[in-house]
Amino acid sequence: MLGDFEEDDAVVTATAPCPMPGCCTLAVAYRVPEEVGSKDAVPWKFVCLHCGFDFEISEDELISRSVPRIWNLAGSHFA
Repeated sequence: MLGDFEEDDAVVTATAPCPMPGCCTLAVAYRVPEEVGSKDAVPWKFVCLHCGFDFEISEDELISRSVPRIWNLAGSHFA
């Protein structure tokens, strides 16, 4: 599964802390860029790998979020 994400430049990752008391594990989620940043964005869905708790977090509550590689290269010019 990880190999699929390495080949796909159009994947955004996000991290959030597990809300279960005493767990404090960081969970990671993946999503396509079209679902990120819009005002009608759906919450990010996570599954804690430590305790197995399923939870959702809004974009405002994320610890970190990546951007697709193409966004980083948008202003680059090569001679």
